Amino acid sequence: PFVKGIQVQLHIQHAEVPANLSKLLELLDKTGSVQRQKPRAVGALQSANVQITCERAVPLEPYRECRALGRFVLRQRGVTVAAGMVTEVL
Repeated sequence: PFVKGIQVQLHIQHAEVPANLSKLLELLDKTGSVQRQKPRAVGALQSANVQITCERAVPLEPYRECRALGRFVLRQRGVTVAAGMVTEVL
């Protein structure tokens, strides 16, 4: 499961950056509707809105503006643990 503070590698295009899962914002159902606010953990096969903090600048854009720079993969110890879309850049 994903919990706040977990360390991952963010892969976007050719960039690989250490990142931290800083907030779990919302747990989503299969339609994309909010199921729960501020969940404690996100389990396997669940969708969520999360905030990720990277250790350095990364070239990314919201998915709605640029599909190529709006997709990412999270890896941990060489294993892909999540894939997602950028909804907002803070």
